[in-house]
Amino acid sequence: MAMLHVLVALALLTFTGGAAAQQQTVTRVVPVGYCQLTSLGSSAAIDAATCVRASFTGTGAGTALTAASVTGTIRPGDQVAGTGVVAGTTIVRQTSGVTGGAGVYVTSRPTTASADSLTAGGVPSGATSAYIAAEAQAVRYRDDGGTPTAGVGMPIAAGAAIAYVGTFSALRFIEQAGGAKLNVLFYR
Repeated sequence: MAMLHVLVALALLTFTGGAAAQQQTVTRVVPVGYCQLTSLGSSAAIDAATCVRASFTGTGAGTALTAASVTGTIRPGDQVAGTGVVAGTTIVRQTSGVTGGAGVYVTSRPTTASADSLTAGGVPSGATSAYIAAEAQAVRYRDDGGTPTAGVGMPIAAGAAIAYVGTFSALRFIEQAGGAKLNVLFYR
């Protein structure tokens, strides 16, 4: 983990100053979340459908969402997906219950879920960079809004990782061979 922080710090290191004196500024990074993407057979984005941090049974009444049988952790800023949830709905805050677990949450939009299976995840609120590692198989990615293929895009070899600072919504991945996984650590 210490090596990860060094790699991320190096990726965010900037140099300023003139020829006579060079000043270093290191941006401190704070971890804000993790997810693993496993369905990479076709172009996949990091979103609430692919980057799930929690699954639960949800019942909504207006912007109050009651979560039960929670597996994982629900966090403010997480996107919520499932039946009775409008696309783009996020968790605003938790008002009662076990922190990040079963309880009542306030959502950004009204929900009509009625004991439905829901998920929470996506790019964590405030994330500005990520450490992305390919596991088991190589993957390719593009962050220009285009769709990668098994032969087009920037490669990440199995067992290798990249530090990413850019637009998460434009980032797409695809596996080069079946069974690829991506482990993503988010930072701000």
